[in-house]
Order: sequence, then structure tokens, then C-alpha cells
Amino acid sequence: DNELDEVFEQGVLAGITSKGFEIMKEDVTFPATLDRETRLNEESDFAVGDHVVFQKGEDGSAILFGRTPRTSSVTRSRSDRTRSNTPVEEHVLSANVDIGIITVSVRDPDFHQRFIDRYLALLQTGNVTPLICLTKVDLTDVQPEILSFYEQSHIPIVRTSTKRSEGLDEFKQHLRGKSSVFLGQSGVGKSSLLNALIPGLAAKTGEVSEKSGKGRHTTTGSSLLKWDTD
Repeated sequence: DNELDEVFEQGVLAGITSKGFEIMKEDVTFPATLDRETRLNEESDFAVGDHVVFQKGEDGSAILFGRTPRTSSVTRSRSDRTRSNTPVEEHVLSANVDIGIITVSVRDPDFHQRFIDRYLALLQTGNVTPLICLTKVDLTDVQPEILSFYEQSHIPIVRTSTKRSEGLDEFKQHLRGKSSVFLGQSGVGKSSLLNALIPGLAAKTGEVSEKSGKGRHTTTGSSLLKWDTD
């Protein structure tokens, strides 16, 4: 065991791209490629947040060999709807998550309860604690009545406005010391919240189409970000 400890290291998978992987260890992120034998193993699936085992090279890159069992996960079902006998495939979006931030806007785009319920079911299945974040509260004083139902069900709700810096301190208190993932449709303000949490991040934000009332996709992948809570 001691010999293995000297050869292999452990870190967290911070990103997955078309070129390979990014691993984070002690706040340092570096590129990694998958070990050939691991690549041939059909069970070698990885997701951002996985606790992984790797070997560091002299050039600063790493070889990824595997991952430890997940304590929680956020998954999305994928199947071919044109074929009724096609098995449902579970695609893991993120792993080892403590809190799932269900991000919904009060306006632009309009509030829809179905998104909340869909994400609540997804988080319950993955053993992830939900948090509802209502955004853009500066646009109206009217809030959906259904929110009281979720509050009575002991699901925490924070009401935020990044323009007014409203509710952000309360929001941070929920996230402090936790691993969290943002969930929500395009245009609800996920990137704006990230920019408020991590000054200098400059995450791209998108406008809401006046014609469709839907947000424009600005996030093209998943990545792990370290939040300095001091």
C-alpha cells in the first residue's frame, strides 16, 4: 500500500473537454489523459466532481486511472424517443455534490414550476440536498404563490438580485463549505450568480430573447470552480 501511495495521487476531476480531462489538487489544476487500459473498460465513466486516482508526469500533465465510488450524483436520462425498446441511458452531469441549486427567475424568462419539480426529483434520486434560488427579484414584487408550498416542505429558498446585490449574503451562507451545482434553464441568471460569487470570473451571461422569452445558451460545458470563502 505504501508503494502504491508513492506512485498514485488523488484529486478531483475539475473539467472534461474534447481534448481530455482537468484535475484539481490543492487548488492547482492541470491537464490529464485517460490510461489506455482504463479507456477500454466500458465502466470507466467520469464526471466533474469525481474523486480520481492519477499519476503525475514530469511535464506537469497526468495519467488518469480511475475514480472512487460516488456519494451522490446529478444525472440526466438520455434515450432514443423514436424507439420504444431503447434502454434509458443515465448520463452523470456531476458527482459528489452536496447541494443542487435549482435556479429559477421570477421574470425573463417566466417562472415555471415544472422546472423546479423536475430538478427536485433528479436531486432526490442522486442523494443531493436541494436549494431553490429565485433570481431577478428586482424586476417585480410579485412572487409565485407555489413557493410557500416548497417552504412548508422545508426546502430552503433564497431570493436574489445580482443587480441590487440582494440576498447574496444569505445565498453564500448556504453554500459555504459545500460542493454545489447550478441547475436551471438558460437565461435565469446562473452565470450572473457565479460572477457575484467569484469576482473576476467573468462568466459569460446571455440575454433573453424578446420573441421567445427564452434564454440564449451561454454555458457550453461543466467545470469545477474553487470558491474562496475567506
